[in-house]
Amino acid sequence: MECSNEYKACDVLVLVQSKLSEILGTYTHDNGFTEPSICIGNTPDTLTVDGLEVVIDFLPQQVRRYQTTNGFVDKLLWSIHLFDYTNGSALRQALYLLNITFPESRYIYYPPQSDLKSYNALFSFYLYQSNQV
Repeated sequence: MECSNEYKACDVLVLVQSKLSEILGTYTHDNGFTEPSICIGNTPDTLTVDGLEVVIDFLPQQVRRYQTTNGFVDKLLWSIHLFDYTNGSALRQALYLLNITFPESRYIYYPPQSDLKSYNALFSFYLYQSNQV
């Protein structure tokens, strides 16, 4: 996926949320307010999470810079952490949908363990950012 502007974590959040809106879980605040369980950085301790949670890293890693005639293109690696607090089916569906959306991607699936209360995966994908001089 190419763009002429700088990608920020909030842009990645909007993109990922649009692809996973049907299967995202919910955050419940102390006052009962609920919202989709997707965030940037760490989940606040004051929230209760149900279903599929998506946590996006604040910043990508720059993997490579390509020189062009008008400037350069950065290849950026974004990471998303997924947690499924149900039976793992939403996590499998999320990985499938993200893999279709970002063909140049990879993921690591962590099988459930007795000390963890969720199914976990780390999904990484590339975005290209062009910068003109």
